Amino acid sequence: MEHSDRQIDIVVPESVPRFCQWLRSPVVQGPEGLWINDYPVIEVWEKPLMERLGMIVAGSGDRTVLEIGFGLGWSADAIARRGCRHHVIIEAHPIIAFQAREWAGRQKHPTTILEGFWQEIVPTLSGRFDGILFDTCPLDESERDRWHYPFLPLAWDLLESGGIFTYYSNESDAFRAEHCDLLNRYFPAIDLLRVDGLHPSHGCCYWREDHMVVPVIRKPDWWWRDMRIGYGDSMGCATWIARSRSKRPG
Repeated sequence: MEHSDRQIDIVVPESVPRFCQWLRSPVVQGPEGLWINDYPVIEVWEKPLMERLGMIVAGSGDRTVLEIGFGLGWSADAIARRGCRHHVIIEAHPIIAFQAREWAGRQKHPTTILEGFWQEIVPTLSGRFDGILFDTCPLDESERDRWHYPFLPLAWDLLESGGIFTYYSNESDAFRAEHCDLLNRYFPAIDLLRVDGLHPSHGCCYWREDHMVVPVIRKPDWWWRDMRIGYGDSMGCATWIARSRSKRPG
């Protein structure tokens, strides 16, 4: 497998009491969003963002897609509208996983629901995916702003050649330094997409901006890494410069 030198410490859910507590936490759903243990998982203002991310990974509708985190199904709906060859969804909370299975039963395309934390399930996956969307949530305040970081070193090896990966970034124009370092360490090229038209409520405790900037990572069939790093791009995040040295075969 490519990039076998990459290593990261993955927390095993069974060894951490907060994972077990989260699984037993009550779920509240309403017009304004989804809460688990009084913690906001997703709110209604995120719907256009989730739909946009779903459309990105679905592409033209002929992809095998891995979606990590089901939430209220907004990104899954967007993927379904585009169509796909196979839709694999990982969801940890048993109540939300049950709802995901009900949703899957109404779809025309093949859909597999894998119940459990991604830290448990991702190492068991076989094969690669044409599209990956990562949108879980922090389990508590200790993960605020960085809950998606542990997945970044794993995403590249899960992508098929020509595949695309994106995620809820929790970033506006100026990326956090730790986030930039991870992106530059694990991905040869990064596009940054600004999604506008977000309207978080005044009471939203985790987002205030009317936009979010999300990384979109593509794994080309062929590429050569120019060992230069470009700083000072318009979004304030350093990116690898990927350039071709020959024509695409075929």
